[in-house]
Amino acid sequence: MVSKKQKMKVILLLSIVLNSALVSYSQMTIISDSLLNEACTTIINSKEKNDSVKIDAAFVQHFGKLLSDIPEAKAENTYDYIFIRLQKLCPEFKAILDKLNPPSAGDFRSLETKPTTKLNKKGCRDFLNYKNYYYFEDNGDTIYLRISNGFWMETFKDKTYSKLKLSWISDCEFELVFIESNNAIRNSLSKPGDKYKYQLTEKHDSYYDVCLDMREIKVLGTFRIYYTHKPK
Repeated sequence: MVSKKQKMKVILLLSIVLNSALVSYSQMTIISDSLLNEACTTIINSKEKNDSVKIDAAFVQHFGKLLSDIPEAKAENTYDYIFIRLQKLCPEFKAILDKLNPPSAGDFRSLETKPTTKLNKKGCRDFLNYKNYYYFEDNGDTIYLRISNGFWMETFKDKTYSKLKLSWISDCEFELVFIESNNAIRNSLSKPGDKYKYQLTEKHDSYYDVCLDMREIKVLGTFRIYYTHKPK
């Protein structure tokens, strides 16, 4: 994900330096998805050619007064929530960020078309036998994953976690439904009930190729999930 250092490169006008904390429920509710979608529309329709200025203007127009009116103790976290959640709701905003600050690590590769799996049903379902896995974020951080009893549990560098429910929807496709997280970024990206669709496409000696299919928000690509031991 985007670091705070990267955010400061993009957003030049909104410089609020406060103590860090998790985004609370009250902060999420004062920033509705409809307001974020309005900001997205402003970014899309802007005639400004400088991307940084374009984002600055949209943020000031839609969020500047709100951020100045709330207590300082909540302002930075609310800003973080806006910045992260908008990446999910507004593919155009995410594309600008990726252009300004290209991902420096990680396995994710964008695709134009969805690949066909090379695995059969048994080969895909065997994926669950490993139980312990890991994958890499765009910034190079390792995310540790455990799958057990139908739950997908992620542990992050700062020892926070995310919990999702895994359900198969075809031989090699599964859906994750977000339940909860105490990780600031994941808690901003997702709300309870949000769904993510994946497909296992190929197995290698130490990892699976996995396709993330979120074409409704213009995200389609593959990444690697590494398994850490042989199944019993």
